[in-house]
Formats: sequence, structure tokens, C-alpha cells
Amino acid sequence: NADSPPRPSRFTVDTRTTSRVRHDDYTLSGYDRGHMAPNYAIGSRYGASAQRETFFMSNIVPQKPVLNRRIWRRLEERIAKEYAMSFEEVWIITGPVYDEHKDVLKSGVEIPDAFFKIIVDEQSGKPRVMAFVIDQDVTGSERFSQFLASVDFIELETGLDFLSGLEDGVEEK
Repeated sequence: NADSPPRPSRFTVDTRTTSRVRHDDYTLSGYDRGHMAPNYAIGSRYGASAQRETFFMSNIVPQKPVLNRRIWRRLEERIAKEYAMSFEEVWIITGPVYDEHKDVLKSGVEIPDAFFKIIVDEQSGKPRVMAFVIDQDVTGSERFSQFLASVDFIELETGLDFLSGLEDGVEEK
């Protein structure tokens, strides 16, 4: 259970993307700069260089502080401290969920309605999956079980196709 290096003080524009979202685009917006690939998990396992990459703005989306600092953080910590230590390998797929109504920060950055996290590990050669969808409007003290979701539901909400490399029967199960 390694410690993570100190956090960088600012986030970096990712010049590899067509969108040039800046650190200051979030300033005074009322939203946190929410990591998708988590700072702690990456930094504690792969070191300072990898951790700095989690501070590219392409890894950041607007999250309400109560979500980001409470339940989302608890979920990230559980994955990093418990699941990653208990399972042989763990794969995490995470991202924002948007609906048809577009809310944006003053800077034009779209605000997600919710976030998903799909956790995959393998046991006896077979995949096990647990998935969550967590809305922006939470108190932060909820139990994770309130947000359990199927991968099919997340695919429907995001328009993305996850775990497509698996045989259909295994993926559906």
C-alpha cells in the first residue's frame, strides 16, 4: 500500500487534443477538476511521472465537490487500496455520462450529468464485472450499492460499447 507522490499545484493543457481546456476554465465555477484516471491510484503504483499525466486537463471533467470529495473519492480509494490488492489484476473503465440537455461552465466545458465506473477482474479464467453510475447530485454519504448498474445500462446511457472483445454470451452474462 504505497503512498502517492505530492500533488502538482496546477493542471496542464493537453496539447495532444483538439480541445484546449485550461486549468483556469474551472476557476470559480463551483465545480472541482474531477480526475477520471485517479491521481492517488496512478501515483501510488506507477510513480510521479505517471501521476503528473493524470493532471492533464484531458483527464479532467467538472464534478460537484460533494461528489468528487466524498463518494467518488471513496470509490477510487476502495479500488486502489482493496480491489487492486486483493485481485490479481483489475481493469477500470470510467468516464462521464451526458444527457441530451447541455449544461456548460462559463468557459464552455460541458458538465456531465453522472459518471460511470466499470471494474473488471478475472477469476478462474472468467471475467467478473461490477459497475456503477453515480449522479452529480449526491450527498456523498450514500452506500455504493445504491449506484450499482449493468454494463448494458451504461452502454445505453453513453452510446459506447464496452467489453466488446468478449464472446456475446460472456459479455451478456
